[in-house]
Amino acid sequence: RHRPLDTITSFHFTNCQKPWWCLALNHTNTTKQICRGMHHEWNRLRYELEHQWNVSPPSGKFDSEHFYGHCRSRGKRGYIKLP
Repeated sequence: RHRPLDTITSFHFTNCQKPWWCLALNHTNTTKQICRGMHHEWNRLRYELEHQWNVSPPSGKFDSEHFYGHCRSRGKRGYIKLP
């Protein structure tokens, strides 16, 4: 079932997999649209936290607009951890 992302107040990543797995989900599937949106939001919040901590943003190039530079490549090994 589809819900607008701005109406979701709590979310568990089990079905969508973890945002730090750097998965490029198919955004044409309704379920994956929600997952992709929540992964994007998770990375946005991490980006804001890094900014508050004065941490230089990571420079990952994998789908950088979606992952905010937190991924070098697809998959768990592509994730750039917090310093």
